[in-house]
Amino acid sequence: LRMVQRLHQAGQEWPAGESLPAHLVWGAHTPTDRTTVLNDVTAGYTAGVFSLDTAVRMLQEAGYPIEDVANEIERIQKRAFDQAARLADATGDNAAVREYLGLPEADPVPTVPLVQPPTADGPSAPLQSPR
Repeated sequence: LRMVQRLHQAGQEWPAGESLPAHLVWGAHTPTDRTTVLNDVTAGYTAGVFSLDTAVRMLQEAGYPIEDVANEIERIQKRAFDQAARLADATGDNAAVREYLGLPEADPVPTVPLVQPPTADGPSAPLQSPR
């Protein structure tokens, strides 16, 4: 950068004198780098090397239009049915799966009393559970 300043001074485009201090600072990723970041994030998250939080932050830093990382993660998890199925298989906890998918708690399953079919002798009576 000093050489550029000196060339401008030699061509009398810039006032003569001492060269000004210059700093080179790299900016945001260029559009071609975004593709590389996307491929890296996809491979890293799929391999389990990156968490979903880290992957989304990397995409945000690369210039993808992600305003709120937590909100983006929530939207991703609401559509992550394969991961939810694996969570259900691993834990057997439907409440954890519903929470992962952002669903409300399930209503309790109502119990229905069993009745015996009517007989020729008279009305049906509730079944007694064996003791």
